[in-house]
Amino acid sequence: MDLLSEEGVASSIGKGADDCEYDYRLALRDALENAGKFLYCSNLPQKWKHQPVGSCPGSVMYEAQGLLMSCHLLRDREFISFILPAMKKFLSIRGKAADIDNIYAHLTEVRPNMLLEKSDEVSSLAHIMLRYALEKEIINDDLKVSELPDAWAQGMKYYFDSVPSDDKEGFMQDDYWVSGIFGYVPCRVVASIAASQIFSAIKNSKVDVCSGVGNGDFSGVVGWLNKHVYSRWKIQQYHFAKEDYWEESRCGFIQELPHRQVSQHVGCPEFIDGIRLISNYGESG
Repeated sequence: MDLLSEEGVASSIGKGADDCEYDYRLALRDALENAGKFLYCSNLPQKWKHQPVGSCPGSVMYEAQGLLMSCHLLRDREFISFILPAMKKFLSIRGKAADIDNIYAHLTEVRPNMLLEKSDEVSSLAHIMLRYALEKEIINDDLKVSELPDAWAQGMKYYFDSVPSDDKEGFMQDDYWVSGIFGYVPCRVVASIAASQIFSAIKNSKVDVCSGVGNGDFSGVVGWLNKHVYSRWKIQQYHFAKEDYWEESRCGFIQELPHRQVSQHVGCPEFIDGIRLISNYGESG
């Protein structure tokens, strides 16, 4: 079944339901993110397939392809117009609720959530900053594992003015740390930047590659990605120079961005206050 067909979209909507709530946004986001990652991995250059140079260049670009679809294509009005018939049919959306502008506002809503997987792209940054800070403290032996629940609760209180009801909603909400995966989640910050730049390049392309999306034709988008992203083997996409600077990609859309500067901005007070301000605005608006 084609994931981006009407049947595929309807199937993904159904997979997003659980016993507590029914939010089609989470299901669509998950489906589109996995579709983006699958397209990327399956379209890397075949002639370099079994060589290190032909593999995925790292977690940042891998995550960026998922975020490109789930945070940008999903919220594009052309895509919303394509998915709208399935939403009307399977979710019984009627009246003003079925208006494209209303659905766009719903998909771009900023509302803090205690769970990272359910957070919007703004408040998720606060989740990442908290995890990054706690990971450093654990690795440096400044924080004991037994102290982690309280440290997590304090961090959530600081960012969201709320505390988790239990460990399942707190530091045990996913399997990263349980699986021994430390230091991975922060790469999604840089991946978000890369995804935004890629989608900006797509929208500003001389040829309107998104023109067919509203009719379910994704050949323009996938074709552009094949030419400018998927076909670029590992060294061509990006690399770190000795000075830890992001070099400009041969694709022309990843601008020079100091790696240290990103780390500094993510942890600076102004950045943190900005996230909290936007989150509070989204909650009240």
